[in-house]
Amino acid sequence: MLVMPKIPAHLAAAVRALDDKKAVEIRVLEMGQISSVADFLVIATGTSEPHLRALRIALEQALDEVGVTARSESQNNSGWTVVDAFDVLFHVFRDDVRKSYALEALWKDGLDIPVSAILKA
Repeated sequence: MLVMPKIPAHLAAAVRALDDKKAVEIRVLEMGQISSVADFLVIATGTSEPHLRALRIALEQALDEVGVTARSESQNNSGWTVVDAFDVLFHVFRDDVRKSYALEALWKDGLDIPVSAILKA
């Protein structure tokens, strides 16, 4: 039986923001048992550079609204944006870049949290 970890409010708000802005293939991995870097890793895909920017802005706004200051990093046309909310790391990729880095394979031991359960919370 899968025991769902407690989902922090800022994680739920951010996942809703990604979903509202039409991020593709959102994955949430609980990392607390396998990494000291973050408790959760969120990976999502944007369809273009403007879409990646819109997703980053939506993440930052959603986190700010619940009192979490996040840092973001991206390079022009890199196809990858990282938003660091300290206990949650968000990686938003273009599809080709996501496949190239394959973070899901790298962190395959993380517990996959159903996004549908987070969106209902």
